[in-house]
Amino acid sequence: MKLTKQDMHTGDIIFVCGTNVLSQLIRWITNSKWSHVAIVYRCDDLENKNSVAVTEAQWGGFVATRYNMNYINRYCCVARPCKTLTLTQRDKLRSNILKNISTPYDFSDLFRILFYKYTGIKFGRTSYRKLICSEAVSRIYKEIGVTLVPNKNFDLISPQDIFAQQQMKKNIL
Repeated sequence: MKLTKQDMHTGDIIFVCGTNVLSQLIRWITNSKWSHVAIVYRCDDLENKNSVAVTEAQWGGFVATRYNMNYINRYCCVARPCKTLTLTQRDKLRSNILKNISTPYDFSDLFRILFYKYTGIKFGRTSYRKLICSEAVSRIYKEIGVTLVPNKNFDLISPQDIFAQQQMKKNIL
């Protein structure tokens, strides 16, 4: 069964199995199928039914983009926290997503995390003015009172860490 835009809710989390060289490196080091993670933002209104944006940390910063549903069905898994968000949480989630738009990407943090995952050695510290994908998703949820990965700092979370949580309902159909 294929996922459609109508099936997606604001706050759904998209796990991506990227195929480029960096994605393959991330997948290898984290021993995971997933190299990237993003959040769904529904922007339905009276004139624009079923409008779905994917918000994510990319090289150019935290942006809202449109994914092709064929791409999502082929390379992604869509999940959501098992506990349903309240309307207040969903509204705050939307606000948190929008306030992060244009936040720069943190290249140094990405390589620091990959180094840590590979060696177990921590160095440096994360910048709270820049984001990588898994950090963005975790922080946006934390700001509404939902901890996606308990007992782990934002600056060490990978897409696999989020995916592995029991509280995530995978393949939402």
